Amino acid sequence: MTNISREQSTVGGTASDSPVMQGRNARENGHGRDSCPYPEGSVERQGWLEGYDNITADKLEGGPTPTPA
Repeated sequence: MTNISREQSTVGGTASDSPVMQGRNARENGHGRDSCPYPEGSVERQGWLEGYDNITADKLEGGPTPTPA
């Protein structure tokens, strides 16, 4: 089995197609965390939830990661 990052889990896609960015977009568009379309335990679900929780989405965009006050 090949180890790939969550960001690379969308074969042939772009960063904006990745589960991480999909999760971020879902949050920004007012969808609930439970709207994740990926199955429990999948790499894609983990990436989607990280994007939703804004853990890795900024890294994909190259933007700043917010720092706690």
